[in-house]
Amino acid sequence: MLPVHGYCDLRFGGVLDALRAQFTRDDEVGAAAAAVVEGALVVDIWTGAADAARLRPWTRNTLVQVFEISRLLTNLCVLKLAD
Repeated sequence: MLPVHGYCDLRFGGVLDALRAQFTRDDEVGAAAAAVVEGALVVDIWTGAADAARLRPWTRNTLVQVFEISRLLTNLCVLKLAD
């Protein structure tokens, strides 16, 4: 099992467990999760590698491209404007 780095409030242990569960298989490379509740950072965790060759470790500042969520958010904005 890969080590998970960062901070996770005990109330959100399920997020930590879910991230760990994703990395029980060899097909995952790296990932991160963060959550803010009422202005407080309650989850900020990461694990794995930042590249497919697994040469660079994932860090708090690893940049990623977000495709699927950006499409969803764009559609929601367009629908809101149309409404």
